Amino acid sequence: MVGAILISPPLRFAGDADLLRWADSGKPVTALVPEFDDYLRPAEAVRRFAAIPQAEVVPVAKARHLMVGHAERVLDEIVQRIAPGVGPLPTEWDGPYEMGDARAYADRTVAAFADIPVLGQSTEDRS
Repeated sequence: MVGAILISPPLRFAGDADLLRWADSGKPVTALVPEFDDYLRPAEAVRRFAAIPQAEVVPVAKARHLMVGHAERVLDEIVQRIAPGVGPLPTEWDGPYEMGDARAYADRTVAAFADIPVLGQSTEDRS
């Protein structure tokens, strides 16, 4: 392993000893941290990752924990670190494309489980 790119790292289970191991490794660590994360916001991430001199905290403005709506930014940040000079990635495709066959997933949709009771939900709530 040459380094780590962490996306929305909660650090809930990482203690100081874990961070010091990364520091001692000398390997680069990049943490992409959403501005409105549920577990670790940029200012706290900077404080926690200060234990790793080679760590870089990259705040992602307006993003929440799962980075919904910010995939392009996250992918561009990753590409910038693993293949400098290659990005940013294209955001449009004008080449050929095909539709995939989604029939294999037909029995895995929410509708397929409509008759299975949900704990804490009455039968009236399910209609």
